Amino acid sequence: MKIFCTSDIHGRYNDLRKTVNFINGREDIEVVVFCGDISARHDYSTVMELIKIQEEDYLSFKTIISEIRNKKVYYILGNHDLFLVDEDDMNYLPNASRADIENTFIPFEILDIQLYGSNREGNELDIKKALDDIYDISKEKIIVAHQPPHMCLDKGTNGHYYGSTSVKNMILTKKPAVFLCGHVHEDYGVKKLGNTIVVNCACEKLINRGTIVDTNTLECEEIILN
Repeated sequence: MKIFCTSDIHGRYNDLRKTVNFINGREDIEVVVFCGDISARHDYSTVMELIKIQEEDYLSFKTIISEIRNKKVYYILGNHDLFLVDEDDMNYLPNASRADIENTFIPFEILDIQLYGSNREGNELDIKKALDDIYDISKEKIIVAHQPPHMCLDKGTNGHYYGSTSVKNMILTKKPAVFLCGHVHEDYGVKKLGNTIVVNCACEKLINRGTIVDTNTLECEEIILN
């Protein structure tokens, strides 16, 4: 199976259309995954106002990804995504997982990041508990998250590591085949962590990109779409 993954589009929908055109031109891609931070940056007064503003982001995103042909398409929410997802939106990976439509890709949205007070924000203990509650992580599974593991494709330009130690420990212990993430825009790339291929597929403001992962060979192809 070949997966195209990308992350952190942050409302750059012209770039997203270029990405969709690229995906549609590659017959070998079977699954498309967006690892969060779909919404644009907005000025707002209250969190409730921001949620309302982001409804337009959600509608634009859904409309554009609906143009992807003959492939499974999944996404999760990132730390800046507060919009409310429709219950019947099966492109949203947690919905597809709960409906037992998808069981190879495991969504993980809990973050060691405090910005808005959402129910996906917490600390390392919250992340560890949420990971412990996922019973079926194994070497056949692919984890889709937003936050990277600690000290693995998570280094900012300021030298700080923004990844999760609990996620890193889970990867080393449970050994999923692939871990897809984003969040730290400047540390895009592919790295082996134990037996797991970790892919940070984050875009940057001026760099529209993604990664193709071949789950049979575990080879990865970096894709720049500017």
